[in-house]
Amino acid sequence: MDYQKFQQELPELFNNWGEVSCHPKANIFKSISTTVNSMISPNVMQLLNLAVFCLDENEIYCEIGTFQGASLIATLMNNPDTIAYAVDNFSELDPEGENFDKLSSNLEAFNLTDQVFLFSQDTEEFLVEFKNQELSEKIGVYFYDGSQDYRSYLLGLLALKQIISNQALIIITNCQWPSCQQAVRDFLATNSQARLMIDFTQSDYLLWNGVQILTWDSQREYNNNSEYDLTVNIDFHQAITKITEAETKKYVGEMESKGLLLFFEKRYSEAERIYYNLLHLNKKNANVWQNLGTLYYEQGEFFKALDCLNKALRIDDTQAIYHYTSGLILEKNDIKTAIKAYEKAIELNPKLVDAYNNLGNIFLLHNQIEKAEEIFRKAITDNPFHFGGYLNLGNLLLDKRDQIDEAISYYHKAADLNPSHSNVDIFHHLSVAYQQKNDVVKSVFYQLCSSFKNGNFEETINLCKQGISIDAETPDFYLYLLRSLHSLGKNQELLEEVKSVFKILPNNVIIQTASFQLLPPLYKDIEEIEFYRSYCCEQLALLCQTLSLYGEEDQKNALFAISRSTNFYLAYQGKNDIVLQKQYGQVIQKIMTANYSQYSQDLPLPKLRPGEKIRVGYISSHLYNHNGANGCLGWVKNHNRQDFQIYCYHVGITSDNVTEQYQLNSYSFVHIPNDIEAICEQVIADKLHILVFPAIGMNPLDGQLAALRLAPIQCMAWGHPVTSGIPTVDYFLSSELMESENGEEHYSETLIRLPNSSLCYDKPILTEVKRTRSEFGITEDCILYLCCQSTFKYLPQYDYIFPSIARQVSNAKFVFISSPEGKHITDIFQQRLEKAFAKLGLNSEDYCIILPRMQHYEFMQLNLISDIYLDTLVWNGGFTTLNAIACNLAIVTSPGEFMRGRHSYAYLKMLGITETIANSEAEYIEIAVKLGLDSDVRNSIVERTRENQNRVFNDQTAVEGLEAFYKQVVKDKLASS
Repeated sequence: MDYQKFQQELPELFNNWGEVSCHPKANIFKSISTTVNSMISPNVMQLLNLAVFCLDENEIYCEIGTFQGASLIATLMNNPDTIAYAVDNFSELDPEGENFDKLSSNLEAFNLTDQVFLFSQDTEEFLVEFKNQELSEKIGVYFYDGSQDYRSYLLGLLALKQIISNQALIIITNCQWPSCQQAVRDFLATNSQARLMIDFTQSDYLLWNGVQILTWDSQREYNNNSEYDLTVNIDFHQAITKITEAETKKYVGEMESKGLLLFFEKRYSEAERIYYNLLHLNKKNANVWQNLGTLYYEQGEFFKALDCLNKALRIDDTQAIYHYTSGLILEKNDIKTAIKAYEKAIELNPKLVDAYNNLGNIFLLHNQIEKAEEIFRKAITDNPFHFGGYLNLGNLLLDKRDQIDEAISYYHKAADLNPSHSNVDIFHHLSVAYQQKNDVVKSVFYQLCSSFKNGNFEETINLCKQGISIDAETPDFYLYLLRSLHSLGKNQELLEEVKSVFKILPNNVIIQTASFQLLPPLYKDIEEIEFYRSYCCEQLALLCQTLSLYGEEDQKNALFAISRSTNFYLAYQGKNDIVLQKQYGQVIQKIMTANYSQYSQDLPLPKLRPGEKIRVGYISSHLYNHNGANGCLGWVKNHNRQDFQIYCYHVGITSDNVTEQYQLNSYSFVHIPNDIEAICEQVIADKLHILVFPAIGMNPLDGQLAALRLAPIQCMAWGHPVTSGIPTVDYFLSSELMESENGEEHYSETLIRLPNSSLCYDKPILTEVKRTRSEFGITEDCILYLCCQSTFKYLPQYDYIFPSIARQVSNAKFVFISSPEGKHITDIFQQRLEKAFAKLGLNSEDYCIILPRMQHYEFMQLNLISDIYLDTLVWNGGFTTLNAIACNLAIVTSPGEFMRGRHSYAYLKMLGITETIANSEAEYIEIAVKLGLDSDVRNSIVERTRENQNRVFNDQTAVEGLEAFYKQVVKDKLASS
């Protein structure tokens, strides 16, 4: 086997060799991976195909672990003279023979049957028999994708010595495991004929499957290879067993998370590959069978889905989710059994809301009204904080019982539990119910609420005017009128409307608060920023002067006013907000104290008995996949459980796989959505030492809770990196690299500078490039500058930077993402770009592309095909910059005055890449131009980013610094009390 030829030709068969976007030039391997169920990536398929192409006469290909034949087919493609021996113990994962039959049919479909000898037996048994037959053919390429443990790996290698060709390649998958690496190292240590040629264990698993490639050359003289001078352990000693148990748990957890993420992004074939890989490791992993069944269900393969769920239930029938998923599948053809499955799911987990909903809806569909009502009422009893049961019961009472008043009461309870993201259906049904009661005002109001939530702002404005014509004294009509004008970017009309409303409802706290909060999400020019800055100051001063909290009605109205929204857009003006934030923070605290005085008293710090742990709580409405709380997840996952007891409080509606990670890593996890009293009671009952708010300023509820005293020490993290201004927030947990020397001047809280970026953030999951530039509407030969921040981060005074770059980089393309606020705001941004380019005699349409908003997978694909990442000034990218680093992009940034403008600066300092950090706008343009024109400079930055990016991700020193602060602050407070 000519392994030198293999090594020389391998890079030539790939696009972007050595990069995260590396993929085969030949499309056939991608096609095989999508048509044949496979755990092997297209990259490894191409690698195997070339290896076999380099075989000599009388040499064969041998693979251990064949599954349904994707690797075998890819290997033999266009190698018609090669004979392959394929070994797999099909009984292990395939007692019914499905995979064996599928393998046979796949080989026949590709006309490869005559080239393959199949062996359904254990690896060791096969290798012994092969040796004893003393065949003239020798193994020239040996591919191992079998059992993943130290003993199997090592014995599989040692048994090769007498049956392998004089020169050969040994290709091994899943070497990312330490025990598997140990087996390879032990083999190398005692066999100088073997050398490690290529190691992909540090590359993305989905690209290279953790492959290591060894060369074997019998002409190499024996010598003890000092690099691998380690003790061989064929007996699989206890120490190795312990390593394997630990790494297995870690590996399985990581791969299950990867599989779920791929599933949520509808990348089903990749998720399926991961699940089968895990089942190959442990066929009795019930959770993987459940995930695989769910995947098949989503693809409409119901028989395969049910088979997987039955396997999961045979392994473990105590998990409610398995019975629930079975119910989903059984609904397609076996309603009676589906009912039993849902009933069992509810019995095992009374908190599984969806099981109640589905079961009740089955009874409704079959006109069993009493049973449906019983189920929905039980859902409310067992899950009093979930809006779904109230909505379902309200619908039943309205549609089937004609009990309008009771239905309305349940709809209102559902809306109360879900105020920020209220289900459009709730408002629609409320409108219908009030119409049946002939209450026109309320019917119109809830109709406009539904319209607003659907984004139909022009329709909402018309409904508001209709409501005002009926009842001019109801502030809610004016509030939604103002919010609709704001959403449409009609700033001047909004200001005029505010003046008109103040004449009708003077000193109304709801309107006053809204007028202060409803700042433009995008500014046309610098003058507009200054105007709204002054306007904001005036409206806030007016609110402070006229705020009345003397009577219960005043208190409730004020509470309603601050619960609708936040002053989120204030911080995007690029100014020091401490004065305004402190003013508004005091307003929030006064209102919350007036309404919840029982939760506003100082709390003593619980004393620590010997051996007792510090109790730390994390509370947020964003404990799901959201930038507001993603930064704290690494802290929660990596806290030292010997010293800390972690409590998590999810007070929002949305839950997902990130929520599950918070729950799995908590001593106590509770989900209490939008119920202030219940939340407060729970937190105070837990007697925390420290309570952390991951993001104050994004959701009103988080700020309201922070304005109470729920723990003796209250901190905020930088999910929204601006001071809260709230007197009851004691500390701001920031980053030593992100803070300027005078950082303390920007916070009402005591500033804590945690090590490095302060984050312990997992590297994002990447896959091979599957989207081309043309699929995004981008020319292939351009220099692609990625400008992917939310539009409200782009201030008008910096628009000139883009045409200044374009004037020097003629083939530049700047890719932006549409505004999250909608088309109207995107149009304003596009007009700004047109104006900026026209000033320099350029047409923005020749250089600028504004893409629609996209799913995370597509966004990462966009990163992978980009050349340069242009950071926003004043407010940098946070997690978007981390995504860019994971994709090895060259990053241009310029640190600002405030912490929010120094995120990327911190990451680049950690990477050791400082030459793309600009000290001025002119230098920023110069760096961006140089990277665009000089591919050598750009590629050098890319390579260093690839080499050093592990410095940025999963930074344990950040957690150590955080825990040191927690210990010290508790110690100091106990000493002073």
